[in-house]
Amino acid sequence: MEALSVIAPLGLLGLDEITSKSPESRLQDGHDARRLLWTCLQEDNQGRSLERAIVKGCIDGNPPYVESTRPKDRKWECNLNFGEGQSIMDSSGVPYFALFANVPYFADCRTNFEKDNPDHETWCSKITAAFSCLLKRWPQFNWNIQQISYWMRLHGIGPAFFDRDGDWRFRAIETGKLLMPKGSASCIDNRLPFVIIRVRYRIVELWDMIKDEGAAEAGGARVQAIKDAIRFGMKGTSSGTSWWAQPWEFYEQQLKNHDLSVAFTDSDFVDCAYILVQEFAASGKSKKISKFLFTENEVVPHENPTKGEDKQFLWADPNSYDDFTQCLVAFFQNTGDGTYHSVRGIAMRAFKHLEVSNRLKCQTVNRAFLDSSLIFQTGSKRNEDRISATVWGTIVRLPANGEIRQITVQGGTQGVMEVDRMISNHLANNIGMFNQRTLSREDGKGEMPTATQVNQQVAKESSLSEGQITLYYQYLDTLYWEIFRRAADPSTSDEEAKRMVQELIDDNVPKEALADMEYVRANRQSGYGSPQMALLKQQQMMAIVPMLPEQGKSNWLEDAVTTIEGPEKTERYAPRQYIPNQDDSIAALENGLIQEGRAPVIASGQDDVVHLNSHFQDAQDTLGPVSQAIDQGQQTDPAQLQEVYKYSQIMIPHMEAHIARLQNDPMRKGQGRLFQDQLRQLVAFDGKLRAELYAAIRQQQLDVEQQQQATALGALDQAKVSSIQTMTDLAAKKTQSQIDNQNLKTIHKLRLDAVKSGVGMQLDTAKTAADIRNQRNKALAVPRELSQKIKTPAKAAA
Repeated sequence: MEALSVIAPLGLLGLDEITSKSPESRLQDGHDARRLLWTCLQEDNQGRSLERAIVKGCIDGNPPYVESTRPKDRKWECNLNFGEGQSIMDSSGVPYFALFANVPYFADCRTNFEKDNPDHETWCSKITAAFSCLLKRWPQFNWNIQQISYWMRLHGIGPAFFDRDGDWRFRAIETGKLLMPKGSASCIDNRLPFVIIRVRYRIVELWDMIKDEGAAEAGGARVQAIKDAIRFGMKGTSSGTSWWAQPWEFYEQQLKNHDLSVAFTDSDFVDCAYILVQEFAASGKSKKISKFLFTENEVVPHENPTKGEDKQFLWADPNSYDDFTQCLVAFFQNTGDGTYHSVRGIAMRAFKHLEVSNRLKCQTVNRAFLDSSLIFQTGSKRNEDRISATVWGTIVRLPANGEIRQITVQGGTQGVMEVDRMISNHLANNIGMFNQRTLSREDGKGEMPTATQVNQQVAKESSLSEGQITLYYQYLDTLYWEIFRRAADPSTSDEEAKRMVQELIDDNVPKEALADMEYVRANRQSGYGSPQMALLKQQQMMAIVPMLPEQGKSNWLEDAVTTIEGPEKTERYAPRQYIPNQDDSIAALENGLIQEGRAPVIASGQDDVVHLNSHFQDAQDTLGPVSQAIDQGQQTDPAQLQEVYKYSQIMIPHMEAHIARLQNDPMRKGQGRLFQDQLRQLVAFDGKLRAELYAAIRQQQLDVEQQQQATALGALDQAKVSSIQTMTDLAAKKTQSQIDNQNLKTIHKLRLDAVKSGVGMQLDTAKTAADIRNQRNKALAVPRELSQKIKTPAKAAA
């Protein structure tokens, strides 16, 4: 009852007094939303809005005196704004711009998915690069960030509002357009009951919301209410007093055919407002934030609403956010006294000093005019009427009659200038680091400062304090996180967001890595936001750069190029590259030894993670083609299988030794378990490889046996064929031999007969000759008795 009685007058419902249940939404209709808006506007008009207007006028160059109210006799006096306020805004804008812009990438993105995975750092780097590219592709990103910074420095609060669900783009909102109930905390959190954001729409923007009426209604749009708002905004499109009573087709035709001229000449702005309401938490659930859009002025009378549109909301999306920051992020210059309306920006803190300084400077100019003029005093009113000076070039003639006395105006400009200098110094102390460079003593006297003094002054100029940097980065982190959350949402329909996600997936970044992010944090820039301070720090570090490791030198070079040439030149002059260290070299040598069939020895002090990454990569390169061939069912040479099997028999125990060292390290047990999982896959493939090798060897043996059998069968058949051929050849040869023998016999017989005939004739001849010789011998033969007588003397002689 108490909660209901307190909240109900403001337009928000409380718990039901009977059931103690929360309603679907605490805000029921547009009439109650306007009551909340008007209440906040009344509170804002009690001096706050006027204060903002005066401060902004001073920054914009309004003179210190209202010219229309000055007496005529004082029109000659100086009435100028000397632009110190604009100068302070410009100098304070430099460091804030540098904090987010002078970095190689906007935000450091780290995923919480599989943090022990060796590719985890690679995923984070790829996500970081893709997110920065997404922001760079949005042309209005730079403008909106600078607008947020401008309103934060001017009035103390710079809101960023996501006015469209499903869109990661935001819009900068003027400080006065963000309304909070009295006593709200100086932050955006669950302590706020509601927040109102005033937004002006042209009718073409409202019409764009309902071009697709089906999709608009599904998203929460009240199509008829938006049509009524457009109708009431198009006052100049129809003559007569019934301009609002035309059928909708008339206005739709005007927008389709003449949207540009109608929107900018014949139509008014439609003043709308979003209200974010924190709902009561349902049983067992957390609180939700509802968003409603309504017109500031009623377009449908509350007493006689259009049928079905009695809530008068243009857009209703109850329970759509988990917290306010999913829709609204506000940058605070400071926290004030803890309440929202106590926060002041740099310009508001400097306004009183600037106003007095402008008046003093005007007075100094007035004094200078007086001191440089010749002033006469008339003795009487009669002489004043008689005085008339005549000027001929450089000669002035005064009248002879009349008493004139020359006087001197006391005071001069010195005292005014000293007071103005005091005000300027006091202002510099009040606003912190944004004072302009002073190249002389504060009193304007003395020698010029030394180089060291100039460097110290440069270090102070356009720089931020540690607290200002921390606070700004805190809000920038929140903004980047919400942008990334919306862009990485799988249900987004934005083409640029889909492109970012698809590029990461194509680059082997798991979808789970985008859904389970640890943080998205703005990239911190050195130098307190001051380029001069960053350069000084770079120069101070040059003495120790040679002592840094190679990776540190590379990082220092990258920061130096970013500071000197800007982030756009960083990749060109100092591209990021991985510099192999000693462990990479040793791991590569070990891979070569294992390829040769020799087991390397693990030395003390080796980086096991580097070695394991190198060994797994080498194993992938060596075993990958074989695994692919096996999976595709290709026949593999057993000699190749035996070679890679021998490789795996050496590589696996070596990896197991590295993993054992990791598991014995309490700080790296997680990495050891991860590598152990990868090793199990390698061991499983090793078993598959062994089976494939045995199968290949067995297949080779079978092939040899089949070849031998085939060879044996072929020899038998060959023998049979050869035998038949031999028999045929033998038969043919036998026949031919018989024919040849018969021929030879015939020839032999003929020859034999011829020989016989010749021999017979020779025998007969020889016989005849022998008979003749015998007959002759007989005739010449010595008698026996005579021959014996002849032989005896011969023997005696012997």
